[in-house]
Amino acid sequence: PPRKSKISPNECVKDKPNEGHECAKDNNPNKGHECVKDNNPDEGHECVKDNNPNKGHECGKDNNPNEGHKCGKDNNPNEGHECVKDNNPNEGHECVKDNNPNVGHECVKDNNPNEGHECGKDNNPNVGHECGKDNNPNEGHECGKDNNPNEGHKCGKDNNPNEGHECVKDNNPNEGHECVKDNNPNEGHECVKDNNPNEGHECGKNNITPTRGTSV
Repeated sequence: PPRKSKISPNECVKDKPNEGHECAKDNNPNKGHECVKDNNPDEGHECVKDNNPNKGHECGKDNNPNEGHKCGKDNNPNEGHECVKDNNPNEGHECVKDNNPNVGHECVKDNNPNEGHECGKDNNPNVGHECGKDNNPNEGHECGKDNNPNEGHKCGKDNNPNEGHECVKDNNPNEGHECVKDNNPNEGHECVKDNNPNEGHECGKNNITPTRGTSV
């Protein structure tokens, strides 16, 4: 039979509707695997970028609705895994930052409602685990500080209502465990000092009326 002028689905098909594997680029509907870029609807795997609706795996970025895995960034609704940043609604895992509603895991910061795990900071409502700080309502675990309602574990300090465990200090109502000091109502365990009503165990001193039979 005569040979058909059929293009191989494997290499460098461009400017066409493409289901191949490599280098499909330039405004094509593409289901390939690599380097699909430039305003394409793409279900491929790598380097999909520039204002595309993207369900790929890597580098979906620049104002795209992205369900990929890496580097979904810049004003995108993103359910990916890494580096989603810049004003995106994000359910990813790492580096979600900058005014995003975020359910991710790491580095959520800057005025975000955050249920992630690390570095939720800067005026965010934070249910994460670490570094929830700076005027946030925080239910995380570490470093909830600076005028936050804090149910975390460490470093809840500075005028916060705190139910955490360590280093809650500075005019806070505190039910934590360590280092609660400075005019706080305290039910913690260690180092409660300085004019506090104290139900803790150690270091309760300076004009305190102990309760629950605590010896001072």
